[in-house]
Amino acid sequence: AEEDDEANAEQAARNARMRDMLKKRREQAVPAPKAKHLDFESGHDFMAVKASRVFDRQDTKEVSDSKAALLASVASTMSSSSSAPPPWVRPRPELTNSVLRLHEELLDFAKFMGPTQEEETAREAWVQCISDNCKAIWPDCEVGIFGSYSTGLCLPNGDVDVSVLNVPDRPVTAMKKLADRMLSRNEVSWLETIDSAKVPVVKLRQQTSGLRADVVFNQPDG
Repeated sequence: AEEDDEANAEQAARNARMRDMLKKRREQAVPAPKAKHLDFESGHDFMAVKASRVFDRQDTKEVSDSKAALLASVASTMSSSSSAPPPWVRPRPELTNSVLRLHEELLDFAKFMGPTQEEETAREAWVQCISDNCKAIWPDCEVGIFGSYSTGLCLPNGDVDVSVLNVPDRPVTAMKKLADRMLSRNEVSWLETIDSAKVPVVKLRQQTSGLRADVVFNQPDG
């Protein structure tokens, strides 16, 4: 009973620290500009990163105007009388067969929506950041990815699904320990812990890039 009281007191202190840090973060937050046309759950959450970018906490946020802007232009085109083709279409005047043209356009769209090398690098850096923090807390843990990112089917603004195995703590305690550490290191700009779900999950948004992640514990496939 005494050990339980100590554990509860430690958890209460941890919760208080997290609330204080989140409160300070909200007070310092700058309202984000509204996205135009296609919202994509507030597209400012995703940033296409240049190849020369170095991922560290000194990076400054930039709003990407690549895929988000092009997709926004599609929405504008569809709402007007313009007959301009969507941005992923490559002109192929030699193709007269409509089925072949549809086939090629589907391939063009899949390539357009797939991650670029810069986006892939940004996501790998984000997963490595989460892994480094987990191993600092639980040195024997194993960190892996699953879901759309692991299969290469993620969208530009999609989050990364991360599974942390061999964690000795309960999932709810593990979530709060990871959130506490990453908040204190200023590595996340927003987080949410959902401990009432069938599989408890902590949702994180990286401070430097705006990329998001869902992290679960001792669940290999979420």
